[in-house]
Amino acid sequence: MNYKANQIIQLVLKFGLPLLSVLFIWYKINTSAAGFDQVFLTLNKYDVRLVFCFVIINLILSSFNWLLDSLKWKLVLKPKINISFKIALFQNLKSHSLAIFTPNRLGDYIAKALFYDSFQRQYVAISNGVSQFSQLLSTIVFGGFGLVYFINFTFKEFQNFQFLVIGLVVILVVFAFIQYHPKLRKKLILLKPYLSKFPKQIGLSLLKHLVFSHQLVLILWAFGIKLSYLDTLMAVNVMYILSSVIPSFFVVDVAIKSSLGLLIFGYLNQTPSLILTGFSLMWLFNFALPAMIGSLLQGLYRTKLKANVIT
Repeated sequence: MNYKANQIIQLVLKFGLPLLSVLFIWYKINTSAAGFDQVFLTLNKYDVRLVFCFVIINLILSSFNWLLDSLKWKLVLKPKINISFKIALFQNLKSHSLAIFTPNRLGDYIAKALFYDSFQRQYVAISNGVSQFSQLLSTIVFGGFGLVYFINFTFKEFQNFQFLVIGLVVILVVFAFIQYHPKLRKKLILLKPYLSKFPKQIGLSLLKHLVFSHQLVLILWAFGIKLSYLDTLMAVNVMYILSSVIPSFFVVDVAIKSSLGLLIFGYLNQTPSLILTGFSLMWLFNFALPAMIGSLLQGLYRTKLKANVIT
């Protein structure tokens, strides 16, 4: 009975979840009519060659984004686990396709841990946490710049000195919280052996953030948004930092980011249809398409992936 139950579970994981993820993505595309209908209407106005170049450029940027993420995954597992770049890419895409059913990509931790034996899973989970936290830090850094920029834009009577004082106060509060909160200190002590991983992870995370934020800027400009480069980039950074603190499932991620985009860019007097178009396309290129590819890769057996793992 246990053997049959295990077989059923394996079949569900191998075929059921990938199929379900594809159906979810297709459902999201069909139900987000306001955004995706506008995408096709806008694209029809342009020459076919321009549309083709636009799609190719975005595919290249999205590929570069996922290649950077896979490089992060390969490096963060060292020195205890060495995998090839190809395997890192496969694991990234496969775990992404399974994480769409969980809030805040929690399923990504579970899926990646399942690629490895039980004695390795704690190391894998913590390493994954280092990688994800590094990405969050990059979002906070760029989002912080964006928030200061827009506060300065809105409240022009504030001086730079005042912003410096506010920033120092925030840093002191965070430092005091870490220093005197016993539970948090205990967790940070557990991370001490992993601190050497942070420099490379933060560097790659900053680069990755620059790639996908500029991709969104490019998409918004292509569809006629009337803002300067700096205003557009700062608005995008603010949207990302705000969306990072909202718990969400992958399948509603586009709705949350679009709503925040409408709020932020609406404040800058931009056309709502352009914002919906840009965020819908960004979701397609960077989330839906990789999830569908990851679903197709579910057919690769875990043993085939593990054959390339050196511990």
